Amino acid sequence: GSVDAVENQMFHDDAARLRGDMSASIMQDISKAYERLEHGVAMRLCAAAGFPLRVLKLAIACYRGARRISSGGAVSRSVKSISGIIAGCPHAVYILRGVTMIVVDCLLEEDKYARMYLSSLVIMIYVDDITVQMFGSARWLESEVPQIAIRLKDLLWMMAQLPISDDKTLIVASITKLAKKIGLALNLPHAQRVRQLGVDYASGRTIPQIVRRKRCK
Repeated sequence: GSVDAVENQMFHDDAARLRGDMSASIMQDISKAYERLEHGVAMRLCAAAGFPLRVLKLAIACYRGARRISSGGAVSRSVKSISGIIAGCPHAVYILRGVTMIVVDCLLEEDKYARMYLSSLVIMIYVDDITVQMFGSARWLESEVPQIAIRLKDLLWMMAQLPISDDKTLIVASITKLAKKIGLALNLPHAQRVRQLGVDYASGRTIPQIVRRKRCK
């Protein structure tokens, strides 16, 4: 997932540079998304996203099944959960995607971002991570990227009660200086959260941008 995200960012960065623009991305991780997602919220938002209702109801019924905790031979009484979708369940990934898609769609319905979409804004969803990439001048990106990051964070909480993990938020940009300015605007807790475009987060390797650019010529 992280490798795909970086490759996509580099592709769009190359395209932006051909136009004389720069790019900046913010990668936001939904904190404990599988554990926190409430069943009622999942039902409402996934239904709005067009998720097959019979499959959705079956999956939620399984997640709500009675559970017990055993420790040292002792077993608790059975309880039913009202939140949490089971990681590893083949439907859980699509349920979470349905929820995040509706939130992103609401963001893109706002006039400001609807006008930007595709021309200067790309949003990608990777399971419980959302990547927002924008293109334009350095000054414009320094102003706009923090605004859309904050707006997306607010919508996720208001619509799905899902929080963004600030200590896992990552920023990449065409130049490190721009990424650092965006990080300062968002008050990120760790300096290492700011990177130059081309870093592979999965293994810490650096992908040579110059090689990628030559292939596009």
